[in-house]
Parts: sequence; structure tokens; C-alpha cells
Amino acid sequence: MADDSHSKPETPEKPEKPEKPERPETQEGGTNALAGATSSDSKVAIFGHPIHAMMVSFRVAMTMSALGADGFYWWTGDEFCARAALWRIGMTFFIGLAAGAAGTVEPLMVSGIRNRIPS
Repeated sequence: MADDSHSKPETPEKPEKPEKPERPETQEGGTNALAGATSSDSKVAIFGHPIHAMMVSFRVAMTMSALGADGFYWWTGDEFCARAALWRIGMTFFIGLAAGAAGTVEPLMVSGIRNRIPS
């Protein structure tokens, strides 16, 4: 006969996680059943990623790197750091112009952005 005194104790079952509420379904024509707004997916995008948002964050990163290059110039006196910071600030300006154009075109092309319900 088998001795059951050395068997593993039963582990209590984990409680089930409550289900997350589902996102509201979209009706025909792109309107949201609950919000009453139309779809606001970006049409000015690369592989589904909005160009305007990418350009704005890239500008912030370039501005911070130019600040770092200026700091290195003040610390070392190396002219290369000053030139690098100048080029970064210049590119930041032109990327800002392109981001502004993309940000202006976006609401013109996507009706869901124009038709948002005011808060």
C-alpha cells in the first residue's frame, strides 16, 4: 500500500482577476458608440505613427543635446562642441518648421480631430 502521508499539500486556487471593461465598439462611419466622435487616426503617419508627434519629441531631444554640447564647450573650450551645438540648434529649427506643417495638415485631413466634443 502507498503511504499518502508524504504527498504534497494542495495549493489554494488563485482568485480570478476581474475582467477589464472592453473599449466601446465603433459603429459604421467611424463614430464611437459612447463618445459620439468620429475616428481620429492619424493620416500623416509612417507605419501608423504620427509624424508630428515624432518630430516634436525629436526636437526636444536635439535641444537637450545642444545644451550638453554647450556645456562641454564651456568645460573644455573645444570649438567642435560649439559647432556641434550650432548645427543641432539649426536642425532643430528646420525640424520645428516641418513639425508645424505636419501639425497643421493633420486636423485638415482627419475629420475626427476637428469634430471632437468640447470639454
